[in-house]
Amino acid sequence: MARIASASLLPTLILLSVLSAQASEGAANTMGSYIEKLNSKNTVLVVIDVQKYFIPGHPGAISPAIPGQNETLKLANVLSLIKAAKKNGLNILVTFEGSKRGLEAMPDEISRELPPKGCAEFIKQYFDLTKKPGISAALEKTGAENILVCGAETDVCVMQSATGLLKKGYGVYLAEDAVFTSTTLNEPALKRMQMAGVRIIKTAEAIRAIENSDIPVGAAGFEKRTPLPDIEAGRVAAVIINYDDKSLERVADPKKEQKKIRIGQLNHYAEVLEIPVYYLHAGRVDEMKRAMHLPPQVHFLEAAVSYPDTIKKLAVVLRDAKVSQVVLGGIEENKIVEGAVSLLVESGLQVHVMEDVVLEDGGTAEQGAFDNLYRAGAVPCSFKMFIYDATEGIQAVIKKRWREMFRAKLAKKEIIWVDELPFVRDSQ
Repeated sequence: MARIASASLLPTLILLSVLSAQASEGAANTMGSYIEKLNSKNTVLVVIDVQKYFIPGHPGAISPAIPGQNETLKLANVLSLIKAAKKNGLNILVTFEGSKRGLEAMPDEISRELPPKGCAEFIKQYFDLTKKPGISAALEKTGAENILVCGAETDVCVMQSATGLLKKGYGVYLAEDAVFTSTTLNEPALKRMQMAGVRIIKTAEAIRAIENSDIPVGAAGFEKRTPLPDIEAGRVAAVIINYDDKSLERVADPKKEQKKIRIGQLNHYAEVLEIPVYYLHAGRVDEMKRAMHLPPQVHFLEAAVSYPDTIKKLAVVLRDAKVSQVVLGGIEENKIVEGAVSLLVESGLQVHVMEDVVLEDGGTAEQGAFDNLYRAGAVPCSFKMFIYDATEGIQAVIKKRWREMFRAKLAKKEIIWVDELPFVRDSQ
């Protein structure tokens, strides 16, 4: 709101093949196999918010350098994509978030390479670039069918823009080694984009296709799926399950403290964004309540009989309140969280699992830890993705009362900017 690295995707590819096979015929796009040749007639290179402020480690940037994530190499890949596009006649579209002055300017080595012709620059206020009419019109004017994406941040503007472009009917390709973010948890955004139909590729693969139009990019038989709906304030509630004093004390998650901070911050952000939060618990919550900020948006529901029974009752309450989306976290014991996903999905709710708000013995950092939840119908998410999805744009365009409350909480140090929350997984 303030404005307010690439991981291996093999387990995700396996998961997606399962999901694709299970998808209904209506969920698949009728355009056929998602496989294209990238050339000057059908492809635009979109460079999203490659601004000094968003490049970890750059002086004055939103975050320090992240060990194991080579921002220098990522910048070099962005530069290589621009050079290849310029050499081969592809149109280039560049966005800036908020402005293009000072720290919001491009690094000099990137801006110098932009061509004087065939390159359009836009300043946007929304995270999803398609929300700016001028950008959509500029893309339509090119006649392109495909968009090749690089830039920042992976889990905010890149993700929201990529899925927004899908909704506009474009084939979208993401150069995963040419995107930046302020967190070590990239997987939820990459998985969500790929599940929606974005094709995840490497910079070298994209350049080979650009330089040789006979080389296709994609995979035969891969069908574009209907883009997944975005989280919307006013339609969403947060649900934290199995979260009580004893369960919290018992769980042996190595990132417990980092995840507890997020859950504590959830109540503050929910107050700002007017989002209801439900804590489902079977044990006492006295210590937890004493440590928490408890605005009117926060509710505690005791599972007196069983969690399934309580979850079913909650689903009715949410539907009666016109809530259609749930962001989910909590403590996973005896597949309680997995069962909650299944019940909420069966009740007709769209469930987004915040991977960095799920605690489990041994932790949840390993690849594939959430695959069962996604097979059950959940959507990959993180705390940061949830907040930026709900706000949709920078402070200049969000509701005035949200903006004023956020600034007041920030001044009192009650709220932590989502980009500054402690990492929940080690750098890779």
